[in-house]
Amino acid sequence: MNYNLLLDRSVDFDEYLLVMYPAYPKRYDRVICLELAQLLWIAAKTDGYANHVTSDPLPGTPAHEVLLLGAVGDHQVTEYSLRVEAATMGAAAHVPIAAAGRVAETNPGWLLTSIDQ
Repeated sequence: MNYNLLLDRSVDFDEYLLVMYPAYPKRYDRVICLELAQLLWIAAKTDGYANHVTSDPLPGTPAHEVLLLGAVGDHQVTEYSLRVEAATMGAAAHVPIAAAGRVAETNPGWLLTSIDQ
């Protein structure tokens, strides 16, 4: 989910960045380009149906229970994307999200319901 957040972090995107850097030398402009591309991907990627996975399923599709596993500090895949997906699906989270000192936020699970609740 939020594929645009992953692209410029991935070594698999390096070839595309060779084209983007000369065309868009400012990082801000590249981020905007990827954000605009994300709008096109929404219908086909997780963003477009995540809110239908656990409740309000699409026609002919049962509701599902999901287990989302993320890695804090992964250099290619940001944990923020997983948190947005979990919040969108209404998934509960293990709290604390990570061990003390592993994340910069004061409350990294602020949109998520605790599993204990």
